[in-house]
Amino acid sequence: MAVLDRLRLLILATRPMYSMLVPSTYFLGITSSGTYPQAIPAALLAIGLLFPFSLILFGVNDAYDHDTDILNPRKEESWVDGTHLQKADQKLILFAAKVSTVLVLLLAIPASIQSPQVLGYMILSLFIAWTYSAPPLRLKERPIMDSLSNGVICFLIWACGYTAAGNKDLAHHASDILRNGLFIFFAGLAFHSQFAALDLEADAAANQRTVATVLGERLTTAFSVISL
Repeated sequence: MAVLDRLRLLILATRPMYSMLVPSTYFLGITSSGTYPQAIPAALLAIGLLFPFSLILFGVNDAYDHDTDILNPRKEESWVDGTHLQKADQKLILFAAKVSTVLVLLLAIPASIQSPQVLGYMILSLFIAWTYSAPPLRLKERPIMDSLSNGVICFLIWACGYTAAGNKDLAHHASDILRNGLFIFFAGLAFHSQFAALDLEADAAANQRTVATVLGERLTTAFSVISL
């Protein structure tokens, strides 16, 4: 595969239309805190949360979802929903995701000097992002846990922004967590469950257990609405 073709595949795997969601959640955390971290460390972490983190979150998912994506009409080289990966491309995506994991952690270190909590939240969010798609845990096929894990990732990214200035601690600001952090958690949960409902037919045909294939479309949509 030519270099430009590989680059295009990697960009598609980040789902560019969604790639701003993660850094936006991070900036919401900063805004919620009412204090602002040092500009350069904050910007470096935001860069890590853009395409590198999106490649981990979405690319690893596509790499392990070959059987269902081949049946999914949304996966037709879409800049919104990604693409159906050929099995020959899976190694490239997984290698790039591993490199991206290291890159995200390196870009998080400057922000972690001001707030050590940031690195802990990033490590945990990366762990969940990998285990959502990759075996043996593969949370994606553990109904309810699949949606909950996405909510937790969103909360952790929000927490990175909230604590980035170094003068906020989640343990001592319960009101902010209840007012803003939990909203982010439930928004991530609802966002995931609704997309699971969109993929219900393809996932069911591939014998994948998700929140949607277990609850059905109506109950999953109700679950999504109630979460918000």
